[in-house]
Amino acid sequence: MARYFLRLKLTLLGAALRLNWQQLVGFVMSIVAAVPLSIGGFLLMVWLGGETAGGSGLRLTLAVLTMLWIVGPPLMFGVDETLDPTRLRLLPLTQRELAVGLLVSSAVGVGPISTLVFLSGAVVGFAPAGPGALVVVGAVIAQFLLCLVVARTVTTLLSRWLRSRRGKDVVVMAGALLGIGFAALGQVPSLLLSLTGEQAGLAPVLDGIESYVGLAPIAWAGSAILAVDEGRLLAGTAWLAATVALVVGLAVLWVKTLANVSTRSAASGKVADRGLFSGIAAVLPRNRVGAAAARELRYQWRVPQLRVQWIFIPMLGVALVLGALLAPGDVSPLLVFGSCAVVAFNAFSAINVFGGDRGAVWMLVSAGGIGRADLLGKNVAGVLLLLPFVTVLSVALAAITGGWVYVPAAVFGGVALLGTAYGLGDVASVLAPSPLPESTGNVWASSSGSGCITALAQGLAMLAGTLLVLPAIVAVGFAVAFASVPAMLLVSVFAALYGMGLWWAGLTVAARVVAGREPETVSALTTAH
Repeated sequence: MARYFLRLKLTLLGAALRLNWQQLVGFVMSIVAAVPLSIGGFLLMVWLGGETAGGSGLRLTLAVLTMLWIVGPPLMFGVDETLDPTRLRLLPLTQRELAVGLLVSSAVGVGPISTLVFLSGAVVGFAPAGPGALVVVGAVIAQFLLCLVVARTVTTLLSRWLRSRRGKDVVVMAGALLGIGFAALGQVPSLLLSLTGEQAGLAPVLDGIESYVGLAPIAWAGSAILAVDEGRLLAGTAWLAATVALVVGLAVLWVKTLANVSTRSAASGKVADRGLFSGIAAVLPRNRVGAAAARELRYQWRVPQLRVQWIFIPMLGVALVLGALLAPGDVSPLLVFGSCAVVAFNAFSAINVFGGDRGAVWMLVSAGGIGRADLLGKNVAGVLLLLPFVTVLSVALAAITGGWVYVPAAVFGGVALLGTAYGLGDVASVLAPSPLPESTGNVWASSSGSGCITALAQGLAMLAGTLLVLPAIVAVGFAVAFASVPAMLLVSVFAALYGMGLWWAGLTVAARVVAGREPETVSALTTAH
């Protein structure tokens, strides 16, 4: 049965790559990213087995790798986009056959193969001559199976919750926090060095952490490898047996949970109905522009992929303020211009203003066609959300650093960046519309790869936007260099007018282009990716 699942997985994957060029490009890019990571991990494991390293960090490395397999799949809404158990439940398969087939099929992919290459370095670095080599090889295989089984078990246990709207929203927020957490972890080594001293190094700290991590079940395979490396074959065998028992126990739990999930429907819930012009949208005019802006505000809050940026933006502002408050010395008043970084981050979403509409864009066409009012409403919604925050952040940074003279330039500079982003984004949105990836309720599904194409288009658009806004940046730079208040005010007005001019030009061009491309726009936004 396992070989049939394997052939089915390879057939579906091959067909998807042949029929969807975006998924093919995404698949190739994932391989390009995975190759150096897997090779680097292989060399790291070999180095850990060297005489100089003495195995320090092995169990910690395995624990971190397994945690990525635990946390990663729920954040990506699954681990396998081709074989959904809910679609296979009508076939005459036992739960054991279904579990074995799914586990074998889940071992095929860029992630599993990269993980196996990563772990194989332990065989080269730690395996001794004799029976101990079998224990090391068995520990590597057990750790690999542990990663696969624990990912399946966690995803299946959370499947009903992940299908709900609240669960998806929490996942998006957790993904945002996780990204910030990984960025913060990059500062841990320097912090440890500052606390322990340069001469002491990180080895004693890592050894202390490993003494606790080694007790965790996800690091038992590492304990087996280290025991064999130290010549304790019996202890290594015991640790390996414990790891195998853990894998078997998780597999049994997964099979039982799989049986329950396969016979239950997805969770559903009701959403409270509110008026279109409620909350912040109450200030909008009651016309098509106002309706478009109010609808876009609703999308920004309800679509998880759009909501994530409004999680990052306050965090970015808080990070700037805390950095200024906690800095040991005097902070440069130029930090006030850090508020413009918020606008630069938001510019990514401006490149694809119809992404959140997806197939619902046909309603705009049926209501008279996609026109200037719809594009203008989307731009107004972004300005209504972002500009007040940028203004408050600029004032807060000025109060901390004393850079009050730079507040007008920072705010109007933000207007210039925002105008450029939306002007260029409107044109890009009608020339190359792309729907945001939508979770289909398949908790075993992952991204189709179209996100790589979107990221590439956003990168090119951001490069063009940087070149367009460069005159305003240079003008502000000269005013700051001369530290003249009249020049600063003059440049601020110039930057705002320049950005608004670029936005108006882009809006005009986009409105003319989309008037003749409405069928193509609807088709592009309703095509499954």
